[in-house]
Amino acid sequence: MTIAMTQSSTLAIANFFIRKSLKEKKPVTQIKLQKLIFFAHGFYLAIKEKPLVDEKIEAWQYGPVIPSVYHRFKKWGNNSIDEVLLENGNNLIINQEDIDFLELVWHKFSSLSASQLIKISHETNGPWNRAIEKSKALVGFVVPNIIINNIDIYWYFKKRFVQNSIDRFYSIA
Repeated sequence: MTIAMTQSSTLAIANFFIRKSLKEKKPVTQIKLQKLIFFAHGFYLAIKEKPLVDEKIEAWQYGPVIPSVYHRFKKWGNNSIDEVLLENGNNLIINQEDIDFLELVWHKFSSLSASQLIKISHETNGPWNRAIEKSKALVGFVVPNIIINNIDIYWYFKKRFVQNSIDRFYSIA
């Protein structure tokens, strides 16, 4: 399997979810934003066989994190993010097909709390858990900010997508 790159920037995807949050009055915190981007990236890999985000995703304490998104939005702490951030250049453009895809992810996950999303992202044998466990096996402890392999993300979401439709991907009791 070859995974090709896409052109949407991570900041553009973050801004998409923040705009949706503000428009629909569904608060998005830093942690929730990270999980929304991660789930979108995972589904995208599984369905389109190319990454949605153009950066590495790391395994942090509260799940998958894209460091640049964290650093850009960390001033909000645990509060709702209340503005989009601009960047110079054309990297804030998302094509219509990807917008439609992100709309589906938003529809599925926007009603879940940050803690529910953390629970999902920490699932046993999921990509975050596998990265943490590989780190422990290799060096005996969790290496800070270990990269979550796109291949692990791909196979995890592919398996779950093939077994279930996107609407039944997770059942939260």
